[in-house]
Amino acid sequence: MTIKQKNNGGFSLVEIALAIGIVAFAMIGLLAMMPAGLKAAGDAAAQTAQSHIVMTISSDLSMLPFSEVDDYVDGTRYYDIEGRPATEAEAAFVVKMTKLPPAYPDSGELAAIEDRMVRVTVVCRRKGEPEERAKRVTISVVNNGQS
Repeated sequence: MTIKQKNNGGFSLVEIALAIGIVAFAMIGLLAMMPAGLKAAGDAAAQTAQSHIVMTISSDLSMLPFSEVDDYVDGTRYYDIEGRPATEAEAAFVVKMTKLPPAYPDSGELAAIEDRMVRVTVVCRRKGEPEERAKRVTISVVNNGQS
């Protein structure tokens, strides 16, 4: 009488442990890259919101009567993460606007340009972020004939 060996064709415990080890090693590498990806996504969202804020300010300045530009530029403004105006407590971004001196202070020919054009610098940064990392934009506002 001959004894038949039974062959199930399954995986051995060593093979399964080795496969789990390889998958775990690959997952550790992927998880190590996760914080960098999340930071990049957050930075991109912040940059998009800052661009939206600056575009809104630029649009507002172009629509204002020229005589009201100085009042609009005065002070600090606060915006939420989506670029909408917010209170200081709920703000994600801080925006400071400053009226710049004339671009051509020594030119007698261009001295009258100050009555027709104003340059405004807009400094937009995340709340709590240092001033060095702020986005800076200069906007020229031209007198459109409205006082």
